[in-house]
Amino acid sequence: MTKELLNEIENDYWNEKADPIDMAEVFDLANKALEQTSWIPVKWHEITDEERVIEEYPNEWLVLFDCQMPDDGERILTQTKWGDIELDECYIDDGGSLDSGRDWIEDIVAWMPLPAPYQPPTMMCEED
Repeated sequence: MTKELLNEIENDYWNEKADPIDMAEVFDLANKALEQTSWIPVKWHEITDEERVIEEYPNEWLVLFDCQMPDDGERILTQTKWGDIELDECYIDDGGSLDSGRDWIEDIVAWMPLPAPYQPPTMMCEED
């Protein structure tokens, strides 16, 4: 995804847009790229009675996460409060559990998406 964002900036530059490059847009895209490659702190709060009534959350839900969460079935890196970094898999549909059995609230302080798999460069053959 980071490469796609940088390509978007490059394409705008080389296509000679009528307007000069908007640096605010460049910084916005750069920040999005950084968010995709850095640790995401796990933040949450207890559901209030008002939230439960307004949003009709199930009674078994005790907290809401205030941070980006992984997709269902996504393999991720997690960091525990003990400093361990582990490969894990997230299951959102059954309450946000982790394959390792670790608890998001009690054990995990941050998570990170896995980087894209390595793709070797393709060799371009020159024509005679």
